[in-house]
Amino acid sequence: MTIISSTPIIILHNHVEAHDPEDVQDILRQAIWIEQLLTQQGYSVQRLPFDLASLVSVAPRLHETQAVVLNLVDASLHEEQLSYLVPGILSHLALSYTGCSLEALHLTTDKLVAKRLMHMHGIDTPDWIEPDEHKALQQGSYLVKPVWDDASIGIDDQSLVPNDGSDAVIREVMHRVRSTGKPHYAERFIDGREFTVCIYGSASDPIAMTPYEWVFQGFEERNLPRLFTFAAKWDESCYAFDHIVARYAFDESDAPLLQRLQQIALRCWNLFGLSGYARIDFRIDRDGHPWVLEANGNPSFYGFYHSAESSGTTFDAVLEQIIAAAR
Repeated sequence: MTIISSTPIIILHNHVEAHDPEDVQDILRQAIWIEQLLTQQGYSVQRLPFDLASLVSVAPRLHETQAVVLNLVDASLHEEQLSYLVPGILSHLALSYTGCSLEALHLTTDKLVAKRLMHMHGIDTPDWIEPDEHKALQQGSYLVKPVWDDASIGIDDQSLVPNDGSDAVIREVMHRVRSTGKPHYAERFIDGREFTVCIYGSASDPIAMTPYEWVFQGFEERNLPRLFTFAAKWDESCYAFDHIVARYAFDESDAPLLQRLQQIALRCWNLFGLSGYARIDFRIDRDGHPWVLEANGNPSFYGFYHSAESSGTTFDAVLEQIIAAAR
């Protein structure tokens, strides 16, 4: 679908300061990148840091010009709830915007709510335990995670706790709750292959892109757990930063698995009422069984770009369909 390139695009994003951490800085880098791409396509583009008063004041002009708000507001430092509140504000102002609704983002941003829903609807997600639960844990290790944060915030080398038969796992959960003031839980660690599926389009007609795999180079030789910590994503001095790489080409033997991941990802899309764009993260256990880790409706387009380029299409075409879905 081709959209008239004169359609005004407002790229809405977080306020980003020079002292903000790398994951927050990346929000602005992504906004600038998307602005450049859309400008090259001939769109009239304006970046707008999120501010309620400013948004309300420009809403009449946006209505008049039939502008589309490309919503890149993500959870930044101390603003975790912004990621799902902003779509509600945009809906209240009757503005066309890209991405998921408030309801869908709330369901997926709260990882415990998301896991309960997947479990109820027969989508396999790793077993988990919450601070107030008393249940027997399965053998292996558990990953202690914050309930709300994304971008691997709060995950470090101490987050992976072996289940040694004691209460070590739940003790670490409670320690994280006390030290951060944020809710945490522990999820059974699936020590296997990791994949992501990018999906985009309208709520009723999504396109699941070919999955890509995260390859943990040299981890086995160094006896490192195959794990995305915060440092692995954002700290260039960390070994994992340069040694977790995405793979987009596969042997024919992986074709059934890739197709199955796409099918499960589409089930997640429908279950959570996703729209616009989303990413579904998987781990594959030693028996080849897929487990859904998370459904991410927050904006991050790097995987979409590389998936598009590797499949013979273009990211420009993906962006056009995302804008079309918003309209």
